[in-house]
Amino acid sequence: MPKPAMTPKPAMTPKPAMTPKPAMTPKPAM
Repeated sequence: MPKPAMTPKPAMTPKPAMTPKPAMTPKPAM
């Protein structure tokens, strides 16, 4: 069965707290 292209991503997905974010990463305008 083909997956629906408009499948909403779960907003309640917990992000790993131990993931170090690079400080030198430029944020996109969006």
